Order: sequence, then C-alpha cells, then structure tokens
Amino acid sequence: MKKQFLKVILTVVIFISLNNSLKSQDISSINNNVTIEKTELIEIKESDYVLGSIVNMNYHDNKILLVDESRPSISTIDLDGNLNHEFISEGRGPGEFLRPRNIYIKNDDYFIWDRSNLKLIQYDSNFNFKKEYSDLINHSISDFIVHEDLFFAFSSGTTSGATIYGIDLEKSGSQVNQQFGNKSQAQVLLMRIQGNGGITADSDFIYYVTPDIPTLKAIDIETSNEIEVSIDFTEFSVPEIENAANIINRERQRLPEIFSSSSYITNVYSLEDFIVVEAHTGTMDIGMRNNLNLSDDPYKDRNLQLAIFNKELTQIDLLTIDEPEMFSSLVRTTNKNSIYFLYQDIPHIDSNYQIKKITLK
Repeated sequence: MKKQFLKVILTVVIFISLNNSLKSQDISSINNNVTIEKTELIEIKESDYVLGSIVNMNYHDNKILLVDESRPSISTIDLDGNLNHEFISEGRGPGEFLRPRNIYIKNDDYFIWDRSNLKLIQYDSNFNFKKEYSDLINHSISDFIVHEDLFFAFSSGTTSGATIYGIDLEKSGSQVNQQFGNKSQAQVLLMRIQGNGGITADSDFIYYVTPDIPTLKAIDIETSNEIEVSIDFTEFSVPEIENAANIINRERQRLPEIFSSSSYITNVYSLEDFIVVEAHTGTMDIGMRNNLNLSDDPYKDRNLQLAIFNKELTQIDLLTIDEPEMFSSLVRTTNKNSIYFLYQDIPHIDSNYQIKKITLK
C-alpha cells in the first residue's frame, strides 16, 4: 500500500538528515492525559535470509508477522528480533499468493489478501491452508478486516464510489451488504500512492479514517449506524486535488511536491484502552529543487501526531512525536496499549529493518 514512488526520495532525505545529526525522540502532549509509558527497540536479525519489501505486519501470540510482498512470503519474528519462520506459497493455485499485501488475524486464523490474484486466503496459525475467496472484489484495496461472515474492504482501486465495502464471505458473486463513505480525489491520490488511511475494529465498532479528512468514523457493529467525530490535529492541511487519476497516470512528477506540502492521516488503531489516529502534519522540504546540503533539515516543519480517543470516542489528548525515522515507513501493528512502528532503510543500523514499540498509559 505504500510509498513505492516516493521511497527513493524519502530514503535519500532520511539518509542525509540522519547522517548530519541523529535527532533524539521528542514527544509532547497537549493535555498530559496520555503519556508514553515506555519505549523499546527491536532490531530484526537477518542472519539466515534478507527481508525484501515489508508492506504490512500484525501481532499474534508474542510474535510479529511480516508481509513481504517482493519475495513473496510471510515471516515470523519473536520479540527479540529473531526470524523464526518464513512461509512461502507462491503461485496462483488454492492457498497460493503472488503479491501478499495485508494480513488480518481472527480467532487464531490468518487472513492474507493477495493483491495480484485479488483473493483472500485463510490459514490456521500454522499456515495450513483452510479456504480462499476469489470473487469478493475486482479492484485493489488498501486494508481490510473480517467480522463474522463479512469482509470489510477499505477500497483504493476506484476513483469514485464507497470507501468501505462490507461483502458476504459465504455468498458467491461479491454480494455487497453494506457501503460507507464516498471517496474524494485527494483521498484517492493519498491512498493509491502511499496507502494512507485505514480500518480497524473492536467488539463494538469498526473504525476507519480517510487520509484527507480529520474525522474518526465508527460503524456500530450491531446496528450498522455510523458515527463521526472530529479530530484535532495541528497544522493539518490537504491541497485541492481535482483529477487524481490524471496525476497518477500522466503527471507523476507533481507527486513529491504534493506530498511534501500535504498532511495526511496514515492509520487508526484500536488499543485496549484507547482509539488512536496517526497523522503526518505540517510540511516537508524534500530539497530536490535546490542543492541539498548536509545541514538541511527537511523534517523541521513536519510532525507525526497521535490523536488519542477514549472508548467513548472523546479525544482526550494529542501526542506529537518529532523523530525523522518515523517517516521511513507507514507499517504498524498493535497489542494491548502498545503500537509497533516499523522502520526501514535506516543507514546507521546493520539490519534493513527495526521496530520501535511505544506503550501508552
């Protein structure tokens, strides 16, 4: 879902800024209702094999599952960073995938979305194949969840229409049971190029956010009623986009400037005690129009912000994290009140990837 076009630019910028002077993590809180209780760093040890392009991850049973789209495979690491298992089932047949994109865990089963074959594959926790669904949706998606017998797709593959499709898993023919939201052109661009926005769930609600509008949306699981609450970010601004498809297909040279001047919501997380919405706010000077000196700081006006909501959907705090490494990846997963941030292509470490865990209190 993410960053293919901008990855080279962002990697160069991160390399220059970090080699100039590594910034220590600076976290501020608006209301001091929520704090970072602890921070841990997990460096992934790639001794047996090298990871490719990690596009998604999830937490299950004291391990982290990494979706590697380029190999393609699913890798399992323990919380010390040791790679313990790699599952490869490449192909087009039952239980096989070509470009795994997302992983969702329900009742100890693993659901993998294959973006190449446009199918959902279900395995048990030992990666034994159970079932696959190949006629759910005929275009790409950014994310999904499975609730009871419904597949909720966070759609990114069309330039109009609904944002969320609720599709019956047990009925053939892609029967759409529920639809929520309508995509704007800015949303299409931010989702298609970087995979921003997201969907998550707990026992009461399905939560989703679009990248261009600072609003948290909650779908009541029992009634299907939708609730919207505003999110207070600082310096949140999205440029007007009139024709996303034209920019993507014919004017891609505009993308660095658009993304450097745009805020965007990257994801939503359902924690044990909180609902958290993550956004990148402010502006970023990519420096590609001028000579980029080692003293330049492209992230001086850019922040990663976490809007913290309680379970009653009241925003209780806003955390601002000033750390350049946070922008090197948008891949996240959660467990209890912890968020795991995947860093990639960080020049001052030996591994291609490392994970930072922060725990909210």
